[in-house]
Parts: sequence; structure tokens; C-alpha cells
Amino acid sequence: TINAALGPHAYETAWLTLNALKPMTYSDGFTALADLSVLDRTTADRVRMVLTAGADIGAVETASVNPERYHVRSELREYLSSVCDRHIRTDASAKEKAQLTKIIGAALEPFQREHADLVLHTLEPIRETDGFTSTVTLSEVTDGYDSRVVRRVLNAGSTLGAVAPDKQIGDRYCIRPNLYETLLNIRATSPENANYDYERQRFFGNQAGPAIDGGSLREQRAEIGRQQPRPEFEKQQRQTALPRQIPLSEADRQQLKNFYRDELLSTLGLNGEIVDQRLSPANEHAMLGAWKALDSQGKKNFLLGSLLRDFQKEQEYRLDKVYSDLRAHIKGDVRKLSILDPEDYRIRNDVTYYMLFPETGLVDHLIGELERAAQPDDGLKSDEQHLKDQLVYVRDDLGKLDLADASAWDEIRQRLAMKLNRDIPSFLNKPARRDDDNDDGGGA
Repeated sequence: TINAALGPHAYETAWLTLNALKPMTYSDGFTALADLSVLDRTTADRVRMVLTAGADIGAVETASVNPERYHVRSELREYLSSVCDRHIRTDASAKEKAQLTKIIGAALEPFQREHADLVLHTLEPIRETDGFTSTVTLSEVTDGYDSRVVRRVLNAGSTLGAVAPDKQIGDRYCIRPNLYETLLNIRATSPENANYDYERQRFFGNQAGPAIDGGSLREQRAEIGRQQPRPEFEKQQRQTALPRQIPLSEADRQQLKNFYRDELLSTLGLNGEIVDQRLSPANEHAMLGAWKALDSQGKKNFLLGSLLRDFQKEQEYRLDKVYSDLRAHIKGDVRKLSILDPEDYRIRNDVTYYMLFPETGLVDHLIGELERAAQPDDGLKSDEQHLKDQLVYVRDDLGKLDLADASAWDEIRQRLAMKLNRDIPSFLNKPARRDDDNDDGGGA
């Protein structure tokens, strides 16, 4: 009965049902509460079919006079969990789809349904090429709000290989079908948000503008007479009067490219010269390894993890602001947009490599925030103190090492990944010298 209620897409329906369950105090074997009144209609219909089948075997009962609230027994929840687990184990792409849904969903926040619909309308179908079935051209997305959302989704999709730049056209990007399917599913399952129109107007500053005089309702105006048709030669003259944009020279394109790049990098405290000096194919792997070591520490420590996320959000906000200012200054010039958008995409795609550059101030920010968090509590916790000591060592290394050398980033990675000995004072937590150990052993 339950399997039939799950329908042809058993995993998706089971997952939706599990997400609809909320914990409750144990009562006669019932451990979860499902409130269908807070779900969108499509999701509620699918969950209701499962709950109805569960009621047939005594695993579901109504919770109150409200017919949309139900108590659910643990046996049904466990069975639905097993359905999801079995699907993840047998479907090799399930984890990839779940990760893509998570990343794209975050990029579409806070209006998932509306933003997914917005992005879908910018995609153009193409004949399948290297696994890509759609494209989007950023220079054709002239609306500032739309462009910001589309770029955010493209950046998120590129982290999982669902988006790639076109090899021939600089501001066009190719989309894999799994990203298109993810957008469709999010649009179909996410509820509408009543604040979307207000937020869109706020982006352009319309809600703070002065009231527009609409005139008097009782004022009588003269009737507009019939206009005579314009002569054909006048229409042709108006059409030919439109200015034609002259293609930019290669020197002008390079100058604009350098200017846009430096303006965007300046929000991170960097410039093109610093990045070109340090970032090279030989260093990228080592830089990424150092960042992953710090990110791994953030996953183990809640305070550090929240500080890292807040810092990244602030950097993204600054990039968005500078990009919007540059785009407004361009005033829809397609020639310049075709240069700005690829540079913005490239910097956002490479920003992970830059995060530990001393100019960004990330390490100093983390040390300062850890010290500030310690003040109300009379000191840091043991693991946080060790973490702060590691960051101080990293800050010293960043000031001494040649950051254009991959071995320097390997050393920083090792420092960030090092587990400090908690049995000795933090200022002594440095690797012991082998010769000292051998001397002690020899004297015994």
C-alpha cells in the first residue's frame, strides 16, 4: 500500500514526506506531526497520499479537528527513510543530484520559486553538445536584478560542473540538463513568496521614490485628434538616424578588461598584478589545498564555520555592489558588457584561491573575532584557543613566505591541518625536533 502511494517517483515522494514531518513528544507510538496546511498544494497532495496509505495500516491518525494535521508513527518514518537510503545506495547520481539541489537552492534564496522561474526564462535550448543542452548569454540579460540572480546560479552550478563557459563566445555559458531539471523541480515544489515584488522594487530603489502626480480625476482634458500618418520617407529617415556602435579595438578591449578586473579585485583588497604574480597553474592545487584545510576546521568548529560563512557573504555582497555600479555606468553597452561579465564570472570562480591572501584580511579577521568572542566568557574554549594559535602561526607564515611558490602554500596547508597537542601550553605547540628526542634517548 505504501509503495503504491509513493508512485513512480518513490524517492522524491518519500523525501518530501520526511521533510513534512516535525518531531513531537512520544504518545502511544506516535513520534512525528505532519501539518499539510503549511505546504504548497502539489507537495501536500503527494504527502497526503502517503499519509492516507499509512492510516490504512494504523501508522497515521488525525491530530485534531483540523483535518490537515496528522500524527505519524515511527514505523512509517523508518520505512520512508529506508526507501531514501536504498535509492541513494543504488542510484549513483542521487548524491550528485542532492548536492546540486542544495547548492542551487542556496543560490536562489530567498525567493527560490521566483528566481528559478527567472533563470529558466533566460535559457535557450541547443542541440546536445558535449552533454550541454542549453545556453545563456549574459549580455542579453539587461535587467540588473535578473543578471545578479542568473550569475549567482551560474557560479553555483559551475562548482559542480553543471555550467561551463562557451569556447567561442565570451559571455555565453552552457548548461547541463541536470541543472535545468533541478531548476524545474525547485520551481514546482517551492512556495510563492509574497515579498518578492517588494524586494525587486527595493533593489532598484523604487519604494523610496517620491509619489508620482497622477493629476486630478475630475479634470477635463481636450480630446486628442486623429493624427495624420507619417510619410514613408520620414519613417526611413528616423530609422537611419539610429547611431551604430563601432566595434572596440583590441587595445580598448584589453584596457577595459584590466580596468574591470582591478575594480572587482579591489573589493577583496587585491589587484591584477598581485593575482598574476601568485596565481599560476602550478600553485592552484596547493592554494586550494590550504583553503580546504581551513574550511575543514570550520566544519569541526561552529564559531569558525560561522565566521568563514559571514566573511564570504560580505565579500560576495561587495562584489555584487561593484558589479552593479560598473553595469550601471556601462548603460547597456553590449560591447562593454561582453567584457565585464566574463571577468566577473572568472573572479567569482577563482575567489577560493584568493581567500588566504594576506591582503583580503581573512586571517586577521578570524583572529580578531575569536579574541572578541572570548571577552564575555573569560577566555576561549580549549579547542578555540588552539585554533587561534594555528591562525597566528599562519599569519606569520603569510608575511614571511614567498606566496608565488607552491611549497609555501603546502606549508600553510600543513599548518592549518595540524592537530595541536592539548597536553602542553599552546605557545609550545610546535613540532618537536628529532635530534632532541634522539639526545634524550641516548642519555637514558
